[in-house]
Formats: sequence, C-alpha cells, structure tokens
Amino acid sequence: MILAKMCTELETSYMELLGPTKSWPDAVKDCKSKGMELALPKNAIENALLLHDMMVSFNTHPNANKFSRENWLWLGAHDNNWEGIWQTSKKDEFLTFTNWDRKQPDNKITDADHFPSDTQNVAGIHRGSGRWDDSYMHFKRAYVCLCPEREDVAPIAAVDAQ
Repeated sequence: MILAKMCTELETSYMELLGPTKSWPDAVKDCKSKGMELALPKNAIENALLLHDMMVSFNTHPNANKFSRENWLWLGAHDNNWEGIWQTSKKDEFLTFTNWDRKQPDNKITDADHFPSDTQNVAGIHRGSGRWDDSYMHFKRAYVCLCPEREDVAPIAAVDAQ
C-alpha cells in the first residue's frame, strides 16, 4: 500500500485508505465508489500480506501519529443475513477462509456504545496480530480497499511475500 498511488501503479493488490476513519457501511460504500471492495483475505498468504502492508502504512503514513491508537481495520465480511454465517461484503458469498482471534466471533452485546439494532455483525483485523474480531458496524475505523484484479499482475497467492 503506497499512499496517493492508484491501483494501476501499485505492486500489491491493496490501496491504502487510512483516513478519515469510517463506519463499516461507509467504508464499504467508499471502496465501491472507487471501483474497489473492502479488503478481505482469502487465504493465510493474503492475510499475511495485508498485515505486512498495514504495518508498513502505519509506520510510513504522513498522519501516522493520528492513527497510532487505531489497532483495528475493517474487513469486507459480515454475518448480517444469518448470525454466525459469515459472508463477503461484495457479493454475499460465504467465506472460505477466516483468521478469528481466540474466542471470536463472540457477537458481544454489552458495549456501552452499543445501539439496540447493532450487534457485532462485521469483521475487523488487528494491525499487530492479523487476527480477526467481530465488531459493531457503527464504530469508526481505518480500512483498506482491495484493487480490482488485473491481468498483468500475478495472483496474490503466487506473489513472494518477503
């Protein structure tokens, strides 16, 4: 992820969009408005690549101090249609890969900021561990968009993630 570069100029498949922070629905809309989708790793290699790119971004972003307390970023996954059945935000396809943290997802409902109609139905990734957690969609978080697939770029699974 390299700030201010469009997908056609990137060497990775992710585009950095760290600010301003947005709710999950607004982050999904913002990615879609740019012809992209909210990032969602499809395997362990993609998860590691996203984690690496996030760590680099947080260390090099011009506003890194502003985001220093942001430990979670949105992922393009939800269980809005059926509790416990996780799907992609793009096409509501069932997830084939997850990287949940221990005892997650838990659908916690005791948060002080909790709205009655809002349960933990969306996913986030921890920028330090790469593990996932379910979260309230009204929280405002940083996020990363996934660039559209390009024919001239090898699939992420084939990329050497050094």
